[in-house]
Amino acid sequence: MEALIQYTVEAFGAFANGGNSVPFNEFELYLMGMIPLSSVNTFDLFKNITSWEPSETKLTFNSALKTSYTQSSIESTLGKRIPSHLDSQKDFRALVLAITPSDLSDEEWTILDNAAIDYGKIGSNENNLYNFWEAQMEKGR
Repeated sequence: MEALIQYTVEAFGAFANGGNSVPFNEFELYLMGMIPLSSVNTFDLFKNITSWEPSETKLTFNSALKTSYTQSSIESTLGKRIPSHLDSQKDFRALVLAITPSDLSDEEWTILDNAAIDYGKIGSNENNLYNFWEAQMEKGR
């Protein structure tokens, strides 16, 4: 049996890390082709997490396994990113689907339409949720 070690880290969301309330992290931006691997700082991955204790600013938990990922270990695991951040796609299109057991009301359609427009806006959406342009640090559209 592996020993559990207690860790305390900055608070994060347990599901989708808070949705659109946080921007993409360096690793996500690298995977998207927005930044070079040299811009990704070392990060940790924890497995077999127990004793989840959140607070306003910190999260304390026990884990039996912590793996640190460096630029070198990312490249040795995934290989070189092709295409590189210099040649990767930066212009995207999105499809929004509403899957419901019944038809949407006019008000629900308006809400969905506005959310799709807001998420696809190139520029600040001036609210507390990130749109795609903001979340990926203004590197793509």
